Amino acid sequence: MTPEDVIARIDRQELLDLALALGNIDSPTGSEGPAGQYVYDWLAANGFEHELEAILGEAHHGEGD
Repeated sequence: MTPEDVIARIDRQELLDLALALGNIDSPTGSEGPAGQYVYDWLAANGFEHELEAILGEAHHGEGD
């Protein structure tokens, strides 16, 4: 798959909704847990392989392939 193929598959409204949802989650430095959980849930709902890693206490880092 080329970069152009990937770009063509992006739903602009879904991307906008995702960005707005993340921007509206209260997640100051050190308290990123809710934002990390949101990303984790989004990845799961969209068929990505993913994992949730606790970094320090409540902070989370969501990543997917």
